[in-house]
Amino acid sequence: MTKTIQILKKDKYEKKPGQRGLALIVNFMFHGGKDERKGSEVDCKNLTNFFKGELKYQVECTTTDMTKLELQDYFQEIARTYLTEKSKDYHSFICVIMSHGNEGGIRTTDELITVEEIKKPFKNKTGGKFNGKPKLFLIQSLSWKRRAGKGCGILDQPSASSEVFYTDAPSYSSTNVPTDADIIVAYATTPGYVSIRNIYEGAFFIRAFLSVAKNKYIEEHIEEILRKVRNELATNGEYEYVLQSGSLAQKCQMGMLETTSTKKFFL
Repeated sequence: MTKTIQILKKDKYEKKPGQRGLALIVNFMFHGGKDERKGSEVDCKNLTNFFKGELKYQVECTTTDMTKLELQDYFQEIARTYLTEKSKDYHSFICVIMSHGNEGGIRTTDELITVEEIKKPFKNKTGGKFNGKPKLFLIQSLSWKRRAGKGCGILDQPSASSEVFYTDAPSYSSTNVPTDADIIVAYATTPGYVSIRNIYEGAFFIRAFLSVAKNKYIEEHIEEILRKVRNELATNGEYEYVLQSGSLAQKCQMGMLETTSTKKFFL
């Protein structure tokens, strides 16, 4: 029995007494512009309520529209402060980034930033104090080339009408660190397709994630939760259609996961 318990513990990322998770929420709203991401403030509020209220995570949230360089500096500061200087206080790191996007990456106010550039400051590194701890990235954005035609969530040209739905086109040594390990990236949609956002209720992907996570985080690890999120997006009628008419009529979406996790990550 003792040996079984030890094996189970080794299969999960460690949470030490007194530690909590760190959640970073970055929401580009493009305030006042023609591309303003209406409804994204709903996602910020709901994510904060879940991570802070339910999970007791420390939450850092910004709705400042930043340039690429400003965003990279911000990430570096977060990594230095929390994942280095205060690393012993946290068992995991979650980053939610919400913005518009296209085939080149995720939009800032001046340039695109790639997912790889987002992950870079938080990766394992030689002598890194956050090595071996899980890092989860939730990407609420369209990050790939647009595709036209029939199907779920395929992007048509944006409508000029006032629709309520929009689219967002310690197990390592200090000398041998698998840099890309312990990273999970969950995308709101698959390549070529769009992510959908309701200006009153928020993005489909964020809503589905919170719906599943709130009910399953105690008994299921994050990759199983995200599998259920994909199932929700695919089968739940709440996410199957948008409007009877308009640029996103009768559309749905499907999330995607990339992982280099080495253990099970429980929120």
